Amino acid sequence: DRLRLDELAGDLKGVIHVAHGDLADAATARQLLEGHDGLTGVVMPLGGPIPGAAFGEIEQDDALSALYGKYVPQFNVAQAALPHLTNDGAVVFFSGLLARNPLPRMAAMAAVNGAVESMAKAVAAEQRALRVNCISPAEVKPQAKRGPGEHHVTTPEEVADLATALLLDVHTTAGVFDIPRAVGAL
Repeated sequence: DRLRLDELAGDLKGVIHVAHGDLADAATARQLLEGHDGLTGVVMPLGGPIPGAAFGEIEQDDALSALYGKYVPQFNVAQAALPHLTNDGAVVFFSGLLARNPLPRMAAMAAVNGAVESMAKAVAAEQRALRVNCISPAEVKPQAKRGPGEHHVTTPEEVADLATALLLDVHTTAGVFDIPRAVGAL
């Protein structure tokens, strides 16, 4: 959340830059990155609406809200970041396990997550000097909010640890990383 990101930025003065704005707007994404040349890595925004309805019943506006809430902000930030990244910089996208493990009533999110994963792989193929990867978490919840039997739930800390590892790993690119990694987690 916004408060925790600002707190983290304060703790890591000069190491990270946290920016807030409507990232579904390309001009805003470009503006937020202006003056930040020499970036060694960019972690995409995680979030957006999660419409759940049977495929035959989901409204087009709800499907588009998923697209504009998750795919478009990552597209805009990645594109805006390109001129500001160092030659060996890293980009970390976020999809979700629904891309490869779809559930009933989640067709829109499965499609959006699949689009994010494909975009990450395409950017990695095109921008060969960069390290471009995608994290595909299951449901994300703080540890304290996990219910009994919710072993498939990923904590924000697990997501942050994997994102940090991918930012620092100079050899890994074009990967999609599931968390949790347990087989049959969903």
